[in-house]
Amino acid sequence: MKKIIRKNRIQEFYREEEYALVSNPEGLYPVADILPLTKKRSCLHELRTVVSDMDGTATTTENLCLHSLEYMVRKITDRMDPRTWKGLEKQRDYPHIIGNSTTRHVEYLLERYREAVSDEAFIIAFLEAVVWFEHYGKDPGRLNKVRQNCSRFASSAVLKELQHHPWPPDFSVLSTLAQQCRIDTPGKKVRTAVDIYYRRYHEILVAVDKNVSIPHSAMLGGISRENL
Repeated sequence: MKKIIRKNRIQEFYREEEYALVSNPEGLYPVADILPLTKKRSCLHELRTVVSDMDGTATTTENLCLHSLEYMVRKITDRMDPRTWKGLEKQRDYPHIIGNSTTRHVEYLLERYREAVSDEAFIIAFLEAVVWFEHYGKDPGRLNKVRQNCSRFASSAVLKELQHHPWPPDFSVLSTLAQQCRIDTPGKKVRTAVDIYYRRYHEILVAVDKNVSIPHSAMLGGISRENL
């Protein structure tokens, strides 16, 4: 059973056992999760089964996840032209963005490409994601998270205006609204970058579902309806 306890009571619950303390991203409660670890084994001769969790990433959509993460980086660094930036480095980046949670993947990429991030491009990409989800988002949970982030990091008035904004958006309007948006802490950046990532991810799935052309298809790098 999951319990919420204060830090000074940890030892009451785990006097003998080992545990891992995993910090959560800024803005999430509780601030950390305490995970009890199984007892160490000195040998593995009794080991019968090993179970691996893909953590929500099905192997058939791994290439879609990688593309969407790269697309997110392109948007927040204002490098949408492949001639300007070739994309993520397989040897250096892929080991850090496969097999963990989306949040951890995004945290790595934000730090890795921190010097190239454009604050204005970041905010506009987030506002663009809000407009897209208002028009095409099918996942109520994701749509609610996008709306909550917009209300918190901009305002309810900005959200209301974006809810009635056309698609494709008028970027001069988004640029004006961006002045009312504050994405100025690591936690805010992670949460909004996740929204930008999911916008691209869902955009491709919607296009496949409707059997229409995928926007920015030149960037897909071999992704098609046949291999999704």
